[in-house]
Amino acid sequence: MSTNKRASLKDIRKEEIMQAALTVLSERGSANVTLDDIAKASGFSKGGITYYYSSKEALIKDVFEYFFEDVYKKAYEMMAKEKDPLGKLSSYTWLYDLNDSQTKIMWPLIFDIMAISPHKEEYRLSFQTWVTKWVGIVSDILREGNETGQFQVDDIKETAQLISSTAQAIGARCYLDSKNHTEEWATKSFNYAITSFLNLSPS
Repeated sequence: MSTNKRASLKDIRKEEIMQAALTVLSERGSANVTLDDIAKASGFSKGGITYYYSSKEALIKDVFEYFFEDVYKKAYEMMAKEKDPLGKLSSYTWLYDLNDSQTKIMWPLIFDIMAISPHKEEYRLSFQTWVTKWVGIVSDILREGNETGQFQVDDIKETAQLISSTAQAIGARCYLDSKNHTEEWATKSFNYAITSFLNLSPS
């Protein structure tokens, strides 16, 4: 077998493990999951799992980064449907759709990574990378809004940080207390926050 084929097979097996881990972690949470559980879900032996991952923490970190590549892809797809920068910012409200297959997995993963981050430097770095990515996406939209004259933002990075952190906070309330913080509430609150931050009149 050639080196390329071996590398390809290794990638396929890692993806199978991560897909199984995604399902188990989102349903039960990292504190309640062992490598044995992930092995059983993936159809691998525990030895097969540890060949690729030396610990559960290493696997969770990889799963987090792997999963969010798809989330970013969807975010760009949702933004592409909008005609202007404000619409692109508003498209973030898909993150509050708890019937969406990705958001059902996304929020538990975020809570897990946040819970572990204070005690694990590598997790903190993963969380910081995740935040930086979202701030970068929002910053690009704000620059476009400035260029088109839809709004005027003086400090793009600071405003992008404010918007992305607000999106996260609203999402946490919506996911953890959906009875009192409904998807409708989350969508309305996020759009209100955007217009307030950008000094725009609510539509």
